[in-house]
Amino acid sequence: MQPMQVLQCVRKGFAIASPALVEVMRGCVDLDVIEESWIPRWALEAAVSLEDLDYGPQQIRGLFAEGRARVMAELTMLAHSGKLARPVEPRHAYERTSIDQATALALTGALADHRVSCDLCLQQKQCLDADLLQEEMDALFPEDRRRQRRS
Repeated sequence: MQPMQVLQCVRKGFAIASPALVEVMRGCVDLDVIEESWIPRWALEAAVSLEDLDYGPQQIRGLFAEGRARVMAELTMLAHSGKLARPVEPRHAYERTSIDQATALALTGALADHRVSCDLCLQQKQCLDADLLQEEMDALFPEDRRRQRRS
């Protein structure tokens, strides 16, 4: 995948999921899968929440087969019963979760790939594409970016 395609996936709300998790969710009518690994972030967050509550792959597959509305209804029911704090946990700035690691690596890799193949970057000149990738990294993973700058 080209660096700017990675950026587009992230900006459209997609995240990288493991092949096993993609396979479990593949039957969802509301789920677009890009290049066998990028799925909508809502689906990844939902599946991880369900796994954390000891739902098995078959149970998760069954919920996703009924569509997004059914998945969200299940999460809402779990929140009402006290098993979840809320149906969808908001993403907190400066918090890195395990589900973000693969997406962060993809963005970091896209930026590195871009910088080694871009004439402007190689000449250490201003490059809009590199700036856009960097801005997205800073917006999504600010703590990590600050830590790297201090090193």
